[in-house]
Amino acid sequence: MIQRKFFSLSLILSLLIFSSGLISKSFAKKQKETPSSSSSSSDNDPIPILNPLSEFFSETYPDDTLDFSVIGDWGFPGDNQTQTANAMRIYAERFNSKFIVNVGDSFYIGGIYTYDGVSNASDPKFNTIWKATYTGKLGEIPWYAVAGNHEWYNNVTAEVDYSRNKDARFFLPSLYYTRVSHVGPNKDKIAWIHIDTNPFYYTDIKKLKKKNKEMYDALVQQGWENDDSVENLLKWIESQLVAHQDAKWIFVIGHHPLVGDCQTVGKMSRLPPLFENYRVTAYFSGHNHALAYQQPSNSSSVAYFLSGAGSKVEDICEGRTWGAFKTGFVHVTISTNDDKADFQYVDASDPNKSGGVVAYSGTLKPHPFHSN
Repeated sequence: MIQRKFFSLSLILSLLIFSSGLISKSFAKKQKETPSSSSSSSDNDPIPILNPLSEFFSETYPDDTLDFSVIGDWGFPGDNQTQTANAMRIYAERFNSKFIVNVGDSFYIGGIYTYDGVSNASDPKFNTIWKATYTGKLGEIPWYAVAGNHEWYNNVTAEVDYSRNKDARFFLPSLYYTRVSHVGPNKDKIAWIHIDTNPFYYTDIKKLKKKNKEMYDALVQQGWENDDSVENLLKWIESQLVAHQDAKWIFVIGHHPLVGDCQTVGKMSRLPPLFENYRVTAYFSGHNHALAYQQPSNSSSVAYFLSGAGSKVEDICEGRTWGAFKTGFVHVTISTNDDKADFQYVDASDPNKSGGVVAYSGTLKPHPFHSN
C-alpha cells in the first residue's frame, strides 16, 4: 500500500512558509551543504521522497534555554494517550517548550480505526489522533518526526506528503533529514539528525515477509533488501555527523532503541560506533513501549533514551540503567549559560496527577570538541 509518488525538492520550499510564532523568525531556513552523489539532481528532477536530504533546516532561538519533550508510540487512542498528552501539555506551557521530538509510531490500529499508520495525506487520523488530542501549546509548536514501523505497515510516504503539502507543523520532509539550531546570544549550535531505523532493525527479510508482508513489500520497493542500501544510509549518517562536528550538542533521533541489549537487533549495532566517533551527545528513540535510559559510561560516551510509552506499555530493553513500565515522555531543557541539558522522565500513568510525576532525572554535558 505504498504511495508511489515522487516529489521535486522544490516542494520542500512549502515547508518554509511559517508564521514567526511557530518556532522563530528564521525557522526552517534551508542551508546548502555539499551535495552527495546520490542527490545531485536539479530541483526539477523527480527525487524519491525517501532519499536522505542533502540540505539541512536552520532554526534560531534567542533565549538562553531550549526546552522540548520527546514522545513515541503515542498514536493509540484512549485514556493512556489522553493522560500523557495532558501532562506533556502542562510541561510545554510551564516551560515554554519550543517543539516536540516525535520518535515515531504516530498512528496505530485502535478506536474506530482498523488499520495501522495512515492511508494518505487526507487521512482523518491526523485530526482525530493528533490535532484533537495534543492541544494548547502542543497544538502550536512543531513536531519533528521520524517514521516508526507502524508507518511502514501502511503508507509511510503519506506522512511525508502531509508534512510537505498539508501541515508542516507535523515535520517530516523526508525519512532522513538534519536540522541545526542556534540557541542563545552566542548562537550555540545544536545538530539534530533524524533517521529511519527500519532498514537497520528489519534485516531478516525472509522472516519479515512471513510476519508482515505489507512492510516487506514496502521495504523491497525501496531497494532495502540488499546490503548496499544499508551501507549507503550509514554513509549518509556519517556524512551528517562529519559536517556538523562544530556543533556543541549533537543529537540523533530514530524509532528503534539502542538502550542495553536492544543494540544487538539486526544492524542496529552499526550505529553506536558512529555515535561514539563523532561526539553524539544522545540518541532518542521509542518502539519498545516503556520508559528507559542508559547513561554514558567508561565504555560509551553516548546517552541512550527510550521514550516509547506515549499511549501504551508492553516491553523494555534489558541492560538499561533505569526503566519503568509507565506511560509518559521525556522532558529536556538545554541551558547555554550552564552548558548542560537537564532531563526528566515524566510518569503520566496516574489519572489523579494531571501533570505527571518525575520518575527519573539527570543531567548531560556536551562532549568536548576533537583536538586537531
